[in-house]
Amino acid sequence: MLLAYLPVVMFWVLDERLFRHLYDQVRAVDANAVDFSIDTRPFKREVDGWFLSCFSLTLLLFHGVMFVAVVIFTFALGVIG
Repeated sequence: MLLAYLPVVMFWVLDERLFRHLYDQVRAVDANAVDFSIDTRPFKREVDGWFLSCFSLTLLLFHGVMFVAVVIFTFALGVIG
């Protein structure tokens, strides 16, 4: 049960906003001009830092609810406490 915390936390801190900006750039260019790079550094100035992104309302509701559910199941199963 403790392993359930790992994917919840890892996906929560993944800064998906940078990848959305990358996606927007790639879909705007011709298919032959796509270089298949996943370098998100050019977009770092366009989004808030990862800490602020983690606690945006959308991500807080989505991942926060999953985290709380894992905590509840952990205590319900008696793994901690």
